[in-house]
Amino acid sequence: LKQIFIIEDTLFFGDTYFGLSWIYIILRYLSFDIYVSYKFLFFITFLLNFISCYFCCKYFKISDSSSLFASFFFTFGFPVIAQDSHYVLLIRAYVPICIILIFNYFKTEDNKNIIYFVIFFFLQLTSSTYITIFLFVMSIITIIILIKKKSNNFILGLKKQVITIFDKLSILQAL
Repeated sequence: LKQIFIIEDTLFFGDTYFGLSWIYIILRYLSFDIYVSYKFLFFITFLLNFISCYFCCKYFKISDSSSLFASFFFTFGFPVIAQDSHYVLLIRAYVPICIILIFNYFKTEDNKNIIYFVIFFFLQLTSSTYITIFLFVMSIITIIILIKKKSNNFILGLKKQVITIFDKLSILQAL
């Protein structure tokens, strides 16, 4: 048994759990056994997933009832519950926060959002590498879409300015 459980009185995780290990450490420090600590870790994970998704929905100005439904589905949907024996697929609390930070950066162009995004991306990476792959792909797609949207607005605005300049030139030529 020493080969599977490297440190006595702890559960051995096969994936990176450094992003949530502090919760497990606090629970163990409070003298909970390994199984109760693990159950509390599940509960805290579900709670964090629900809260982060709820605040993401509220950021996008979604109604309270829809935000609650989306958060419930994000936390307890059938694809999620089907993976209850594989904890690494449960922790996704940092994904909605990263989404908010991407949109907030393009809205405000404040570089703090990039720094916070990197921090929360790293926390997701240290919590679940599988979900981080999804977050990475989704972030790239979102950034490309937002850049394209922003550049289209820029081009449309530039076209309006060019048309205005030509209109002024044509008025001057008519005089």
